[in-house]
Amino acid sequence: MEGMEDTVVIEKRVVSAIFFLIAAASLWAEGGGGVFWGRQRYHSEFANRDIAFCYSGGYGYGVKSGGTRVGGFGMGIHDESNAADLTGGVGGIITGQQAALGPIMLSMNALLGVGGIRADFGQPASYFAYFGELDAELGVRVVEWMQISLYGGMTLFGNLAPGDPVTDSVVYSPVVGMRLTWGSF
Repeated sequence: MEGMEDTVVIEKRVVSAIFFLIAAASLWAEGGGGVFWGRQRYHSEFANRDIAFCYSGGYGYGVKSGGTRVGGFGMGIHDESNAADLTGGVGGIITGQQAALGPIMLSMNALLGVGGIRADFGQPASYFAYFGELDAELGVRVVEWMQISLYGGMTLFGNLAPGDPVTDSVVYSPVVGMRLTWGSF
C-alpha cells in the first residue's frame, strides 16, 4: 500500500506542476477581450440597401507568436432607421493579423458568424443568417492592460434559411466602430 500512496503523491505533484506551468505561461501570452460597438453607414457606391443598423457585443482572442489573432465574438444587431425593422444576434469566430509599434496596434480582422435575425425586406420574416466583416483596426494602449481601437471596413449579412441561401436577403455596406480591449498587448 505504501508504494501506491507514493505513486499517488508523485502523480499529484506532476499534475500540479503542469497546471502551474500552464498558468505561468499565460503571463507571457498575448491576447485580449472586451466590448465593441459598430455602425453601418449607407453609401450608395458601397451598399445595396438604405438601412442604418448598429451592433454591439463582446469578443475575446489569443495571439500566436507571428501576430495571428484567433478567437470568438457574440453581438446583437438592431436597425436605427426602422427601414427594415431589423433585430437579431450572431456569434462566430475572429481571425486576423496584428502588428505592434510601441503603444500603437494595427490589425486586419475578419469576423465570420451565424445567428438569427428578424427583418422586413418587403414582408416580415425571421432568418437563420450569416454575418461577415472585414476591417482594419488602429488601437492605442491607454494603460499596460487596456487598449482603445477605432476600426472601419465592410460588413455583409444575409439569409441561410428560409429562402434561397445567401441570395434572398443580402445586406452589405461600410461599417465603422470602436473596441475597448483588456488584455496583454
